[in-house]
Amino acid sequence: MNDKLKIGIWLNCRPHLGGTFQYVLLTLIALAKISKNNPDKYDLYCFSPIKEWEQITEENLREFNYHFAFINKHLVHLGFSWLLRKKNIGLDIWRNINRFSPFAYGKIYKLNIDLMVCPSQDGLAYELKIPTISTIHDLMHRYEPHFPENNLKKEVKRRERHYSLMCRFSDTILVDSQIGKRHVEESYGEILNSNITVLPYLPPPYILSHKQSQDYTYIKKKYDLYDNYLFYPAQFWMHKNHLRLIEAINLLKEKGLNVNAVFVGSVKNNYQQIIDLVNKLDLNNQIKVLNYVSNEDIIGLYKNALALIMPTFYGPTNIPTLEAIYLGIPVLCSGIYAMPEQVGDAGLFFDPKSVEDIANQIYSIWTDENKRNELIKNGRKYRANMTIENYAENWKKIIECSIN
Repeated sequence: MNDKLKIGIWLNCRPHLGGTFQYVLLTLIALAKISKNNPDKYDLYCFSPIKEWEQITEENLREFNYHFAFINKHLVHLGFSWLLRKKNIGLDIWRNINRFSPFAYGKIYKLNIDLMVCPSQDGLAYELKIPTISTIHDLMHRYEPHFPENNLKKEVKRRERHYSLMCRFSDTILVDSQIGKRHVEESYGEILNSNITVLPYLPPPYILSHKQSQDYTYIKKKYDLYDNYLFYPAQFWMHKNHLRLIEAINLLKEKGLNVNAVFVGSVKNNYQQIIDLVNKLDLNNQIKVLNYVSNEDIIGLYKNALALIMPTFYGPTNIPTLEAIYLGIPVLCSGIYAMPEQVGDAGLFFDPKSVEDIANQIYSIWTDENKRNELIKNGRKYRANMTIENYAENWKKIIECSIN
């Protein structure tokens, strides 16, 4: 008789999704460590409708014992699922019959999975009749609805139904912070049937595996970088607030201080406005705009930077701030939502709506080496706890609470 707990993890995002993919990969590695460290208690099963994940698991879990199963979402399954999920009565039918489908979730049910983990805000929690831990990364469509990427009526309606069903059917909802927990309670408290657990983010695996002593000076030559610059890794969405940052750099230029910046990210709805403003303010010699770069080069761009700057309007927290702290880089970021809770005294904060406030904090960190060294020193105490071992232990506690 096998008394081991069978934990399934649903891998349903692609590598190009950036932060979400890194979060899912980190969760996968943490669960694999739990299974390895407790071989008589836990078995890990990986399920994915995306073929790429078979290779990704092989590359990242070679030292671990795990099982992988490809879930073939046949067109019949996708169409049937879509039709039944249009109304709640259809959803109830689907939850009861999908275990019998030869081309859908039958594999999961046949393995008698005890607990499913869905780290990428998936709808699996309301498709399967299996205890589930689901993650809600943010509810910014509610708290920052004025941005165009958030205010499409069809998309808002889809998100509202999706998150409400997650809260109704998941056994545990994971959030990144106390403010994230409050957002879920405020938004879906009336229908919430889940426990809400705070699990702070951790830097992604490629950052955690970095050797602090590694030399990245070659990156300066590769990208023709400035001797000193502020680094902002973010997709070019409007809510990332690049425009006010550019205006702040221009304001400092008018006052006689030339500040350089490097932007890295995927082209999104605000990209052309960013390029146009850089050209209009004649800041081409101070601002370098890059698109996609490899993970290894991202580390090099951090390590050569004077500081990370992140004037985003979104939260509750953000992963680049953790990456910077882990890599020993001072942080400048928006003082909103749970960002002060996440960064603590390893960074300086500003009002992301105020060009003047952003400029003042840039001036402080750009001109004061002692301040930068103080922030780096403060960051070291946070870095000591940023380990996959600690993260896995927190996951183990969450799993134990979910099954008891």
